[in-house]
Amino acid sequence: MLAFSAASALVAGACVVTVVATALAAAGDSVVRGLDRRARPLTDAPGDGDLAPFGRMIGSADVVGVDEVALATTTRRLLRYLAEHEGFRAFAHEISWSTGVLLDDYVVHGAGDPRAILSREPRDVDRFGDAGGLLALIEWIRDHNETHDEKIRFVGAGPGHAGPVVFDRVVAYAAGVHPDLAARLTQLYAGLRPAPDTGAYPTAPLAEREHRRDRAITAYELVAALPDDGDEHVWAVQHARSIVQHTTAFAFDLATPEGLAAQSGYRDEVLAANVVWWQRQTGHRIVLSVRNSDVGDAVLRDTLGDGYVSTGFTGADDDVLGRVRFDEYLVDLRRVTGPARRWLAEQGALGRGHDLLIHLDELHQSRRRPSSA
Repeated sequence: MLAFSAASALVAGACVVTVVATALAAAGDSVVRGLDRRARPLTDAPGDGDLAPFGRMIGSADVVGVDEVALATTTRRLLRYLAEHEGFRAFAHEISWSTGVLLDDYVVHGAGDPRAILSREPRDVDRFGDAGGLLALIEWIRDHNETHDEKIRFVGAGPGHAGPVVFDRVVAYAAGVHPDLAARLTQLYAGLRPAPDTGAYPTAPLAEREHRRDRAITAYELVAALPDDGDEHVWAVQHARSIVQHTTAFAFDLATPEGLAAQSGYRDEVLAANVVWWQRQTGHRIVLSVRNSDVGDAVLRDTLGDGYVSTGFTGADDDVLGRVRFDEYLVDLRRVTGPARRWLAEQGALGRGHDLLIHLDELHQSRRRPSSA
């Protein structure tokens, strides 16, 4: 009797496991079928013709976010398609504003050496784990611009560094319209210009970092108060603003978890604000490459609404997404319904933060070194 009962229990338990496994498999199949209906294949077609559905999916969006885990070659192909077929005119990255100024001079005019520009600003290179991929993308933009009248611009949207170029341009502008102010700005900026090794800056006492921020704010307010005489003034104000952003990013108490969290949130807000500023100032449609950021996404969505579209990436090792009928494909997640929609909602950032999904056979997660901004 006891032996029979035990055997019955084992059989019953096995049946339960089988039923559960079958139910899970069926649920997975329904998710895959739902994604299959919306998936569009990526084939590396000549002329990027396979990306035409991507162009339709983004619609009239002014800013298209591309998660930086994408291979540099994939980002380059998307940028090429959007520039040549959808009128996009800028590539934005979380690298610092001042680095972006120098790289923009390079991609548009051929001025400077991008490798040297990146090497002089180690904090930015460390934050972007694939500096070689970024360099290759910059060189591609330069090559593109040499053969096209409509140039692709480079935007550095982050606050991680404030290089000499932005200080020089703010002071030079002031010298041309108000020499006395130029002298005052030089005093305020004394000690704020970074040394080649910027690693010591975040370790300064908090009171000193706050004082640097306050002097940068005073300088910004003086420049902003000058009569608006057109584009030169607008750009000088933005350069001065970027110095405030940098000094503010390091004026948090970085010895506490709360301070680090506040700095991270501020960094994302700055990045979104600079992208929006560039778009509104120039009218350019922008491809934005950035690590996944709930705060940055929220700011961009709040400001741009449907004018912002976010694109996520996954690799072939995903148990569900890897079963879709195409090896590489893209999906408009906003149009997915039923079980697939519910499954996506459970996938964290993938289902919550992105509008579009690109699934690739090969996907390398960028290796990032620890950074304080």
